Amino acid sequence: MLKKVAQVYNDAILTQAIEHYGLTKDQLTLIDSNTDVVHEYARADKTYILKLIHSSQATRELVCGEVDWVHHLADYGAPVSRPVLSGEGNLVEVVAAGSSYFTVVAYEKAPGGHVGYEQDEWNAELFQTCGRVVGQMHALAKTYTPSDPAYKRPNWRELVRKERYPPGLDAVYAKRQQLMEHVQTLPKGRDAYGLIHGDFHSYNFSVYDAGITVFDLSECNYAHFAYEIAIVLYHVLDLPYLGQDHDRFGRFFMEHFMPAYNRENRLDPYWETEMDNFLRLREISIYSYIHVNWDYETDQAVQDWMEACLYRIMNDQPIANIDWNFA
Repeated sequence: MLKKVAQVYNDAILTQAIEHYGLTKDQLTLIDSNTDVVHEYARADKTYILKLIHSSQATRELVCGEVDWVHHLADYGAPVSRPVLSGEGNLVEVVAAGSSYFTVVAYEKAPGGHVGYEQDEWNAELFQTCGRVVGQMHALAKTYTPSDPAYKRPNWRELVRKERYPPGLDAVYAKRQQLMEHVQTLPKGRDAYGLIHGDFHSYNFSVYDAGITVFDLSECNYAHFAYEIAIVLYHVLDLPYLGQDHDRFGRFFMEHFMPAYNRENRLDPYWETEMDNFLRLREISIYSYIHVNWDYETDQAVQDWMEACLYRIMNDQPIANIDWNFA
């Protein structure tokens, strides 16, 4: 548990939180407490997730913005983990913790499980499903207005600015700054820019017979829709069995992802020219995160990946040569 959270979290906080949902502690199963305190519980043959989010990690308004957006997606048929009302009829509750507080939310638990790292699981059907769902979410972003102006989520630039860069990454930081300045000049029309998931990868959706269910939209932000596609692709290209065969697999992904995406939301082919930039922006974010938070020198595979990643960043090399198939 994060130090800031551990200093204020206790059983009394949890008791107050679950009272809002008519729960008792023996109904809860703790599933995570690294950042947010996350429990699972069952009621009437359905399973739910209860999250306590400390104010050092996200303000009430920020959480309200996430839940408001997810509620909009669910209401219009997107396969997302739907927020659950408290006993008082609220989507969000707050529990005081000294001079800070916890925001409490509950969601229906997504059915199924994470897709594994076996090669046959990352197939045309899954990529088509992901394309359809991402396209649907982007189409719904065009009709969304926060229910309260205070709930408006941040834009991509605000989130990227918060990324940590120690002195040893000055050159990487400079590359990021150049990219940010370029992306900031790109068109932001309704058909190109809106609220996105922001972290769409295999750990943030579950797979089951009927398709996928998306969850954990805590990184949702206003950005270019093409950037979201780059995020999805980037994490697919990071699959461990690919080796250096990024070009072939990237093309295979786009051949199946984009036609399904286009049936829900069509992007102008102009955005093909920016995909390498969006991929590089994501790669810089991932590289800096691992550099700051992981002891990667003890893992040779990760160390090799970091060296290859740094070479690509510093030499402006694409992660893959791909036919984008936006048309």
